[in-house]
Amino acid sequence: MFLLAVKFKTFKSDIIKNLPSEHAFYLFSFAIPILFLSFTGKKFDKYLFFLYPLCSLFFTEILLKLYKINFLLKIGLLLTSLNFLAVLLVQSYGLEDLKYRIEIVKKGLPVKENLIFYSEVNPLFIYFYKKPIPLIKEEKDLQSYLEKGFVVLSPKEFKSLPSFLVL
Repeated sequence: MFLLAVKFKTFKSDIIKNLPSEHAFYLFSFAIPILFLSFTGKKFDKYLFFLYPLCSLFFTEILLKLYKINFLLKIGLLLTSLNFLAVLLVQSYGLEDLKYRIEIVKKGLPVKENLIFYSEVNPLFIYFYKKPIPLIKEEKDLQSYLEKGFVVLSPKEFKSLPSFLVL
């Protein structure tokens, strides 16, 4: 995108004024889904995933017309190496902090064997306890489980029941 912005005048005069048929294909491929999505109430990224390969082909074609292929290969190699280095640094420094946070979560977990989810499941607890934990959706069923000594894991507070453990 930055390389396109640098040569925007060339792009504007050469390509937009003399729109070839292959560029018209790209234009309609981008415009029609965006036009249809403008009528929907919710716009999710997943609705536009199929446009990403078309966008990359379109930008690649424009960049190949504006720059020499050797220059683009060098820029691509440089950006790929910088991306690999950034991911490597984030992974190596970020894992220590993540391990520390996971240990804090493990220490804060209840040690009881009888656990139950209310309203929604949290997969992290299932992973740490390494056993299935049942899910209850009705608050009226919850009272019987509390009387049996179950610990309730829930993102909500209970209106009619005293709070034992609210996560």
